[in-house]
Amino acid sequence: KEAAKGGHAESLFLLGANCNLPLLSVAAKNEFLPAQVQAAKCILQNDELTTDEQQLVENWLKQASDKGSLIAKRELAGLYARTSNMRSELEQAIALGKEVIDKEDDPWTLEFMAAAYAKLGKFEDAISLQKQAVKQAWSKDYFMAPFEQRLTAYENSEIAPW
Repeated sequence: KEAAKGGHAESLFLLGANCNLPLLSVAAKNEFLPAQVQAAKCILQNDELTTDEQQLVENWLKQASDKGSLIAKRELAGLYARTSNMRSELEQAIALGKEVIDKEDDPWTLEFMAAAYAKLGKFEDAISLQKQAVKQAWSKDYFMAPFEQRLTAYENSEIAPW
């Protein structure tokens, strides 16, 4: 606690890891990568992000992504896939997703890539990726309903809700 009071980023992160945003935010602003990712993930739990929150999350995730964090790349891909309709950001979501998938099996990354393809009107690609996401989610005992609902949406050439 004393180290955190003095602004020690790792101590702030450890004390704030359970989504204590005031502590995480200080550590994230000090460019402590784990705090940037965790703070971004905590903020993304909000159903409706303000423009300022979304920009802050994007900045932190970009910084952490540039430092090689696969989790940051996945979360940034998800942010773009869920919230953007800009072609460049959707293509960035796909590119980031490919970097993550090359290194680990992750049904969320597949979902984010599928969502980006669907928004780009490439429903066959979205269906293919979403089928992979469903298969991986099933093998890892994830709650299946959202995965299957998004697959159905893509099969009907619709953008899936989040």
